[in-house]
Amino acid sequence: MRTRHVIGASLGLVLTVAGFAVVEHSGVRHRFGSARSAEPGTPDNPPWVPVHGQHSVDPPPTALIDRPDPIQVNAVARFAHTRAGGEKFALLVAQLYSDARHTDPGPGALAAVLSPQMSRSVRDFLIFDARTQRKIGTERHYDTALDMWIRSEAIGSVAAPGRVNVEVAANSISRPLGAQSWYRDRYDVVWESGRWRLVSYGGGVLGPDSDRNLTPAEQKTFLTGVGWRRIPAGSG
Repeated sequence: MRTRHVIGASLGLVLTVAGFAVVEHSGVRHRFGSARSAEPGTPDNPPWVPVHGQHSVDPPPTALIDRPDPIQVNAVARFAHTRAGGEKFALLVAQLYSDARHTDPGPGALAAVLSPQMSRSVRDFLIFDARTQRKIGTERHYDTALDMWIRSEAIGSVAAPGRVNVEVAANSISRPLGAQSWYRDRYDVVWESGRWRLVSYGGGVLGPDSDRNLTPAEQKTFLTGVGWRRIPAGSG
């Protein structure tokens, strides 16, 4: 599997190195999946570790709408203290973080859903990346016209888990960079003070560079591990 790395180039010049499209602008080395600064002391992309997926009889969450909606995110955060509720919240937070179009909610909306238990390094990275994506104009976002995939593990009570670790596989697109690829990222959520919050993030595995749904062969090699469920596009 190809894991995320950040390599430098110049703005306007997109390089493909072993499948990684990357740019650099004002000292920020960036592959459109994530961004970081070349300067010392800036946050690193948190390491990705796959979840211990569990089979589920629950239907997957419904498909996302085209653009993130912070009102919907906060409503779902309080909706259901269940594994399915945690999955739905994690999926919406994944979209909130991944969408870097200038007209959409920015780092402030993301910060509002983070848990006080989140490590400082992960928090710093998420906020830094959300700001940097907008600054350099990647317009990164999920392609909601395609299917998505999800799997999770519940920690604690079966009926009302205290934590749900979620992996999301989705197609991410940056039209200004002419780049489009599949990614697997991890979003762990915890139930605290009557609502779900994001407690950890790990990114992630880079999959096929394509603008289409995963083929059966690609599913086999990219969606490794147990418990994956398909979220059909347009099911929302």
